[in-house]
Amino acid sequence: MLSFYEKNLFVGFCYLINNNNLTFIPYLAINDNIRSKGYGTKIINKIKSIYKDNRIILDIEPIDKNSENNEQRIRRKSFYNKNGFRSLPILMLDGEETYEILIYNGECTTKEFNNLYKNFIGKLSYMFAMPKLVQVN
Repeated sequence: MLSFYEKNLFVGFCYLINNNNLTFIPYLAINDNIRSKGYGTKIINKIKSIYKDNRIILDIEPIDKNSENNEQRIRRKSFYNKNGFRSLPILMLDGEETYEILIYNGECTTKEFNNLYKNFIGKLSYMFAMPKLVQVN
């Protein structure tokens, strides 16, 4: 977990999972009071500099015109696209939820993502807790 501050102001935090040269960001949050002031980009750039040789992946809710928060989903995807992330042809199914996988700095296969997750939570937990990954065309 990394926390980010500007002087004494709490800016945000993120969780990171690393395996070999693959870094997964399962959670990134920016202080609600200072959103849209460039801090998200600064944090993404800091993560990129710390893990400069890594491929960085994250998941987002897919754009869905029928969802109540579709505008937020559009803004989120646009933010990550502006910061160099692009969609992978992989969806993550976690219970009733579906997530789009984005990547920066390369490619990632479902096998690599599964290995990262398995190494993080352990083989036994993996059997019960791993979201299903689906390759899309």
